[in-house]
Amino acid sequence: MASCNEIPLCESVTDGHLLVDQDAYCSLCFKKLISVKCSLCQSAYYCSKEHQQSHWKIHRENCMDERRPKIGCDKTGLALEKTWQLQKNERLSNMVVNQLNTNGFCIINNFLGSSCSTEVLQQVLNLYQSGVFSNGQLARNVSVNRIRGDKIAWIGGDERGCEAIKYLSSCVDSLISRCNGRLGNYMITGRTKCMVACYPGSGLGYIRHIDNPNRDGRCVTVLYYLNPNWNSQDCGGQLWLYPNNENKVVKIDPIFDRLLLFWSDRRNPHEVKPAYAMRYAITLWYFDEKERALSSQNGT
Repeated sequence: MASCNEIPLCESVTDGHLLVDQDAYCSLCFKKLISVKCSLCQSAYYCSKEHQQSHWKIHRENCMDERRPKIGCDKTGLALEKTWQLQKNERLSNMVVNQLNTNGFCIINNFLGSSCSTEVLQQVLNLYQSGVFSNGQLARNVSVNRIRGDKIAWIGGDERGCEAIKYLSSCVDSLISRCNGRLGNYMITGRTKCMVACYPGSGLGYIRHIDNPNRDGRCVTVLYYLNPNWNSQDCGGQLWLYPNNENKVVKIDPIFDRLLLFWSDRRNPHEVKPAYAMRYAITLWYFDEKERALSSQNGT
């Protein structure tokens, strides 16, 4: 039987808008004092030329190229924009499929864009301040702070004041739906609710662990980070990933608007290093249909 935190994968999400800016905020400092924007993708805004130059080392990884059509507001222009958006999303899903199947993980920066991600962060901050978070749990609902120090809340997206969080989960659903059938032998048909997590900045982390060591159906872990101006040298809080359970480590900074995907099983042990500043993230786990059914039959 599905748990109360499990929902079906949404396959009716509209085609586009994985990487969009609906309002104009500076992509570096998030101030709404816009003077310039990226001339290539036309979707990253800045309050100054200096902030544009400073942000380029991050933005260039996901900046769309010059092939974006020059469009107007007529029907032809809107059709071109939709076609371009579909092509962009297709390139993104192809990248995820290739990197997951090859490396076991994939990192996408600037996933939602500064405006949407700022809205998600504000809703997470509101949730935290409302007191709905509780200590993270281990198996059998045992809370062990020495193993994991985060505080969490499960959000479906239909709760009042969680519209941006629901939009984020819909965007991830859309991306996973485009990848479905190409991620190993998995057939993904559902996922958990959003686990919104906060490490309170008192040197707490999460020791090395595996999300799905016992074949409970989870096949892909998706993490979305919400930490503006994060400096891991001062704040700690990196995620250390050990792909293919080898000794090599991939150190991932939990920077703002970054999406991280990796296999949930024993191929990817990982840990969260102690965080010395408030560190926010949202996690989704996607289920493989066959493994989840077997797990439900066995009562796990």
